[in-house]
Amino acid sequence: MEFYYQKYNEQQVHFGGNPDVGAQLGNLLFQAGFKEIELIHNGFHLDQSNPDELKRFIEFWKILMKSGAPGLLEAGSVSQSDIDLMENDLDRILADENAVFFLPICAGKSKGIEKHEDNSLDLEIDLEIGPLVFFGVSVGLVIIYRFVPVPITPLMVIRVFEQAFDPEKDVRLYKDWVSISKISKNAPQAVIAAEDQKFLDHHALT
Repeated sequence: MEFYYQKYNEQQVHFGGNPDVGAQLGNLLFQAGFKEIELIHNGFHLDQSNPDELKRFIEFWKILMKSGAPGLLEAGSVSQSDIDLMENDLDRILADENAVFFLPICAGKSKGIEKHEDNSLDLEIDLEIGPLVFFGVSVGLVIIYRFVPVPITPLMVIRVFEQAFDPEKDVRLYKDWVSISKISKNAPQAVIAAEDQKFLDHHALT
């Protein structure tokens, strides 16, 4: 499983991401010149005291990890046996009476200093780093997915996450990406029309 995660992270780095951004968040903010940095630690700590919740989250984690499998297979970074091994290791967690699944999440708040060119005035600005990170990630993904097939969408992750914590639903994700050249030209037009019927008549985002 460690090998698959290593290749999964290397793929993120290749696309311009940083799989360790959470752990490095404090240093990154400090090096960027922010001050009064406050890190907020959260996450998931699941074990056999709640086996149903543990199982559902493991299933969710499998789907999330497999979202990068097609690209890794295409690049020759992993084999199908590596993917199977990753899944089997996660299954073994469920069978272990001492199993613990801990996923730390780190967010941050800080203050930045903006200086005029003549250094005559320092203006202190409160910043919530979350929106900045979200904006940067969003723009980066748009650029990446201009050339790379989208392996998974935020809505898919949200739906799978909802399933993972809904005892009345099974955790599942079915998708079959098809090249736009193989789709009827009426389908993209229908999607655009449903979102913005004047899309071809203006240059703004609505």
